[in-house]
Amino acid sequence: MKGDKGNEFTGESAAWTFAAANLPVLLSLLIKALTHNNAVSVNLQERLKRLNRAQKKYLMPFHYILNPLALLLACIHFSLSRCRSSSLPEWGLVIMAALALIGVLMKFKMSPKRIRKTVYQIHTNPLPFGLLVIMLLVGHSIVD
Repeated sequence: MKGDKGNEFTGESAAWTFAAANLPVLLSLLIKALTHNNAVSVNLQERLKRLNRAQKKYLMPFHYILNPLALLLACIHFSLSRCRSSSLPEWGLVIMAALALIGVLMKFKMSPKRIRKTVYQIHTNPLPFGLLVIMLLVGHSIVD
């Protein structure tokens, strides 16, 4: 819709918060990839492993706090925006909410013990996260 910015402030706030919340995860994945590289010396691998433990200790709490905040901002953004050209951003919001809910179930061990491994595998699988990012990017590019 012409002239309707879809409340860009809440959308950009949600996007930046979401990016900041998942930075520790990206960092961890990059460090793990480097430590599994045979070209890296054993000494460097050990230092990278220590760095990864430290960054998880100090940065993962931001992941736990900022992701629900990003979801809240995304819900506010959704409630202030209207789009009739694509439902992809809404589906992205549903996937984001599902991943956040699964993350809360994992963090507080609220899921039954017999399905915890499955819950963990779903939450840490790159496919739902990638699908979420693609839906949000493609959906918002259609909207704009």
